[in-house]
Amino acid sequence: MPVAMRVLVDLGNARLKWARLEGETLHPGAPVHLVRGWEKKLAPAWAGLPPPEAVVASNVAGEDNAWILGRLCARLWHLEPEFVRVQTPFQGLETAYRHPQRLGSDRWLALLAAWRLGLAPCLVVDAGSALTLDLLEAGGHHPGGLILPGPRRMRTCLLEGTHIPDPGPGSAAEFVARDTAGGIRNGIQAAVLGAIDRARRHLPGEARLVLTGGDAGDLIRGLGPAEVRPYLVLEGLAAFSGRNL
Repeated sequence: MPVAMRVLVDLGNARLKWARLEGETLHPGAPVHLVRGWEKKLAPAWAGLPPPEAVVASNVAGEDNAWILGRLCARLWHLEPEFVRVQTPFQGLETAYRHPQRLGSDRWLALLAAWRLGLAPCLVVDAGSALTLDLLEAGGHHPGGLILPGPRRMRTCLLEGTHIPDPGPGSAAEFVARDTAGGIRNGIQAAVLGAIDRARRHLPGEARLVLTGGDAGDLIRGLGPAEVRPYLVLEGLAAFSGRNL
């Protein structure tokens, strides 16, 4: 019998990531930036797929992008996407959020993936337009987390309304930089790494550090041992869909 296929979609703040889930195997596709007309770039890749049995999506990109995704799925496959809503408890994972529905579905799915992968206790760091830090205790309890601007957003906010030249990403060789560009780069890095270090203190010493998001690769150089899982939210969608990771 042919293996059932589902399409999993992570509608983030700036990009759409997606994958085919065939049985227990995840096949990520090329991400698409959420700029005007993004569905026209995604449609050719999806048109070549066999019709999926379902489309399961996480959306933190607003109702307009959700509507565009729904229209594309209806046109290609006559399907309506299922948008994930936070459930607690779920498969042994529970959150202490006072209003669980206000916890971003992408953060919750990343925690679900980490939990199902056996990575708890851990700190889940999603480094993108926003930087989110979520604690996951050994028993599957999510006590909460932190949200701050991602490294690129920090740089943009600093430069707006000033005459400081854009230093670009990166870091200087020494912690205390000897020029403005290096000072900005190192200051942003220090802010991010300091937030991560402080959050990790709320977990036991053996807790893992789990990184995901577009800027995860830039962070790992200053963090030491860490597990980088670029498709963590999609892995959470696979778990939510009832498949084993």
